[in-house]
This record gives sequence, structure tokens and C-alpha cells, in this order.
Amino acid sequence: MNELLQKSLGSYKRYKITNDRVLITTGNINKYEEYYIKLDNLGFDITRKQTKSILLLVPFYLAFTGLELYVLIDEYQKGVRFPQLLFWIAGVALFSVGAFFSLLQKTDKVFIQGGTKTLELDGAKPNKVKVDEFVRNLHVVIRNHYKLKYAVIDPTLDEETQIHNYKWLKEVEAITDAEYEELLHNFRIKNLLS
Repeated sequence: MNELLQKSLGSYKRYKITNDRVLITTGNINKYEEYYIKLDNLGFDITRKQTKSILLLVPFYLAFTGLELYVLIDEYQKGVRFPQLLFWIAGVALFSVGAFFSLLQKTDKVFIQGGTKTLELDGAKPNKVKVDEFVRNLHVVIRNHYKLKYAVIDPTLDEETQIHNYKWLKEVEAITDAEYEELLHNFRIKNLLS
């Protein structure tokens, strides 16, 4: 999965992985924005933060639901006309729905860090499984990008830098131990022939 679409109340964010960058498109009623982050600027560290700050509103909603319900019952016992009762019924319904949705609300942010840029995703949209799959695929593409870029013999680099690049590729798991040994072997043979 090289594309992730995250929607919320009239806005969206689309992430698309290409060979060398992540294209990010955002939009809502007022604006459309498109930008990208190069794969070289992203890292492999993942931070997940979850908050439920909206829970502070639940006691407020429940208190008003109770008050509305009390007034509704009192007005009904007094024999008030139906249109007035309808107003109190709507109040009970409104505050009950508010309390219910406040209980469901939470923020789940995923930050991909470790490079010069940080990519922020909503960890729950469309769902956790798809977001985690997108992050795994992003890391695979980043590793392949680094492998294509740094697992070649660069004649402009000195031996120490070239070997350091190979060690770094192995460290970030862009190449296997066997590939690392093969790269070192080919590099040493090329140096002997030069």
C-alpha cells in the first residue's frame, strides 16, 4: 500500500509514496495544498501519541443531560403543551449525543522521525492496520531508495567514506549481511584493479 487517504469532517490528507519522495495533498472547502518530503529527509523512528482530552467535556454533557431530563419530567407532570416538551426532549437528545461522541473522541498521532523532517499521520484514519501498513511500506521504499543510492561504488569517495556508507546501509537494514560482504568484496577488488 503506497497510498493513504485520511478524511475528517470535510477535509482530507492524501499521502503517496514515490521512488524518491512522499507526496502530500491536503484539501478542504477553503483550500487545496500539495507538497512533498524527500525520502532522504525521513527516518525510521516511530512515535505514537494518544490523547483523550475531549473527555473533559463528558461531565459537562452529562450534567446538562441530567438537568434537561429533570426539567422535561417536571414540565410533563405540570401538563405543559407538547411543543414545549419537544424543546426539552431535543435538549436531552443533544446533550446525550454530545456525551456519547465525547467518549469516542481521541487523537492518535503517528510521527515518523529520525531525519531532518517529521511526517505526521493520524494513527486511526482510516484505521490503525492501514496506517501501520503504510508506515511499513514507506520504510521499505526508503530502504530501497538508500540501497540504490549508496550501494554503488562512487569513484569520488575515499575508501573510508565508501565503507562507512556500506556499514550505515547495513545498520538501517537496507542491505543484508551477505549483501554487505559482497559490496565490500567488490569494492576491494575494484580498488586493487585501479
